Amino acid sequence: MFRDKRNPSSPSGDETIPSRQAAAARKRPAAAELIGPGLPATLPPLLLKLFLDGAVDLDEELSRRFPTPPLLSAVHLHAVSGQVGLASLATQDGAAVLLVEADRASRAASFVFLYGSMVALRFTLDRLSDADRSRWLQHMQRQEGGVVFLWGQSRWEQDYIITSARRYFVTLYAFSPRGVEAAARCTPEAMRQLVQWLSSYWAAPPRARQPTDDLTTW
Repeated sequence: MFRDKRNPSSPSGDETIPSRQAAAARKRPAAAELIGPGLPATLPPLLLKLFLDGAVDLDEELSRRFPTPPLLSAVHLHAVSGQVGLASLATQDGAAVLLVEADRASRAASFVFLYGSMVALRFTLDRLSDADRSRWLQHMQRQEGGVVFLWGQSRWEQDYIITSARRYFVTLYAFSPRGVEAAARCTPEAMRQLVQWLSSYWAAPPRARQPTDDLTTW
């Protein structure tokens, strides 16, 4: 696992990428360190492998590969049903749209990158654990900047999201093992609304009341 960027000497379960200064001061974990019990046995994609080996700055390299993604600032939240909601983040002219579909029951989510109301790329995250979702929400709410992974135990073997926070925008990159990639920028306010909305759908359901709840224990 990556170490806590606030205290590089102590391990942390966070998967937030350290700042450039911290990354320059120490070597990042090797790819083999991430492939432990219960993790994918396949090698990571080349870019992730280079990053884990400390050969590239992932944030800078992603910016080079996606230099001018559309800026999404118009947010619309829609309840499709009692359990399913749809968040729409669009450019001012509506040419590019990011649709985020969330299911309150399964807590699965899909990120759909739509261009020109004609072509759409869908990335589905339906194998996240409660810890995966909670960790990403916490990091996004801290607004400390940097890069954060949104993926589950299967890592790169399933669709996953990487977010990169800058001062004036947040870039959201989506990747699929099928070789499909997409990117879009969001204003900080648009991302704040999206994170807050997702947290309401990803919140753990209330614990079912048990008969023993009313019993007094000594």
